[in-house]
Amino acid sequence: MCRIMAHRGPDDEGLSFFNSNAPLHGKADASNPQADHVESVVHDTALGHRRFSIIDPTKGAHQPFWSTDNAVCVVFNGEIYNYLELRPALEKLGHSFRTTSDTEVLVAAYQAWGTNMFSRLRGFWAIALYDLQKGAVLLARDPLGKAPLYIAPTRSGIAWASEIKALRLVASSAASTPRAQAIRDFVDHGWRDINNLTCYEGITTFPAASFAWVRQGQAQEPQRYWQLRSTRLTERELSPRQAVDGFREIFYRSVTRRLHADVPWGAELSGGMDSSSIVAVAASLGHRISTFTVKFDEAHSDEEPIARTLAERFGNNIDYRVLRAPKDDFWRSADDYVALMDEPFHAPNMLTHFTLWRLMAAQGLRVSLNGAGGDELLAGYSSDYIGPFLLDLVRKGHPLQALREVARYKELPYGRVVLRELKRALWRASYTPEFDLVRTNGVSHSAKGPRRNIDELLVDLMGNWRMNYWLRSSHQSWMGVPMEVRAPFLDVDLVEFAFQLPTTYLIRDGWHKWILRQAMQDVLPKAIVARKRKMGFPFPIKEWLRGSKNTYFAFTSGLDCPYIDMGALHKGYDVLSDRNPYYLWRAMSVTLWWKRCVLGQALT
Repeated sequence: MCRIMAHRGPDDEGLSFFNSNAPLHGKADASNPQADHVESVVHDTALGHRRFSIIDPTKGAHQPFWSTDNAVCVVFNGEIYNYLELRPALEKLGHSFRTTSDTEVLVAAYQAWGTNMFSRLRGFWAIALYDLQKGAVLLARDPLGKAPLYIAPTRSGIAWASEIKALRLVASSAASTPRAQAIRDFVDHGWRDINNLTCYEGITTFPAASFAWVRQGQAQEPQRYWQLRSTRLTERELSPRQAVDGFREIFYRSVTRRLHADVPWGAELSGGMDSSSIVAVAASLGHRISTFTVKFDEAHSDEEPIARTLAERFGNNIDYRVLRAPKDDFWRSADDYVALMDEPFHAPNMLTHFTLWRLMAAQGLRVSLNGAGGDELLAGYSSDYIGPFLLDLVRKGHPLQALREVARYKELPYGRVVLRELKRALWRASYTPEFDLVRTNGVSHSAKGPRRNIDELLVDLMGNWRMNYWLRSSHQSWMGVPMEVRAPFLDVDLVEFAFQLPTTYLIRDGWHKWILRQAMQDVLPKAIVARKRKMGFPFPIKEWLRGSKNTYFAFTSGLDCPYIDMGALHKGYDVLSDRNPYYLWRAMSVTLWWKRCVLGQALT
């Protein structure tokens, strides 16, 4: 299981084995990196770890990591960003430290506070901690679920791992059976990982913001230790100036926490508000930063000229680097990348990001800062948030304010917003069976989805209906390099603050992310703060699909996928690539996954 995930941790491997019936004596340890075998021992629990060294890269921080009294052993994937803040508090409680690692602080925090430690930790993590006195394993994930943790039944108990491919080595055969409803929901709507289910029947995700004890091969019901706020303050309770000042202070702290590493780090820079704000904070604090921007030939997908304005603003503090992803890179790398991902994924531009991380790694970097989560935190997407926001204003008795927002709307003229939504509605209404690419197999179209009230929509998209999938799929991708990606917008303190703000501080005066624009207007170029056109992470999807048609059908020649109608896909390819490109791609992704991951056949 460790070695099939060796790409995640090229620096070291460690194993420890335990007998829970004799917790203080029945253990064997292969924690010595030079160990080539483990003495035979009767055991019922094992911990394994592949290490990618970021904090304290010495052998002293090797995992599995043991407490000084040999009472606790932990393996953990992630980063405790505030470990330097926690360490003095733990020393006052009598803990001494032999390393400079965040892992040792995590162990001491557990011994000091037990599961109450999770309210004190800031970062992301998937943890398996063996308490020898209890003879049990503590499993836990970070509040927003950035670090993946999968679980599956085995013949005599359960197994857990950071990647599905490791579980498929040991899980019962039924665990790897594809889940038909998950495939239907993914192709039709782009939904994945709903209710902690995967595309495999017997493999589930351990829930975010939760912990559970595992004893004798049985996991107890997970307990939540954190959740998103479901109610917001009013403008009377929090003035605009208080909100902006408070947001700025927490955002600066969030970025600062993520600037510490014992290895080289850099930042991804687009021309958008999120990544530009992160880079601007780091540069304004006096750090010299290597930034990386992807350039496209297609003007409608190229943000490089906007990103360049930030580099010019901070001069020598930014080492500005522009990269071009080869247009045929996806198909040259598809076999390895589809196998890495384990499940279908929502867009081919994920490989563009993967290529960016590989290019950064080739220049010696191990950590990258990016703007993930900013749109979900601050209502950044017009297609998701503007309609529910306006309806909420009307519902609350503020129709004139809603009209003012329409008149001031910056991203697109309001008429174009209406026409775009009308076009989408007409497309859905004209959706004909000949382009229904999913073979039914008794599985119906799902009627579920995120709630439409603006407050509830923000909660749903930050959780189960979007970020739950996006965070895990992105993590899977960047750890395939490997690269540790840090996301300041997902800092729990910042999330808690943003989710108490009135939604009128998120969308205001016609601007999305109003509070971020106000907080950063003194350090960002006007070309970024007042930019009207949002691209997200741009990618020329229609052009890419048109150029990929022959290659894709060569890769899938003769394939009989029980979940996708290959005949309908072939017939509708040209129309769908223009009218509904991401729907087409999701069906293609399922066929690639079926061939490479389920059947185990090479794509080339």
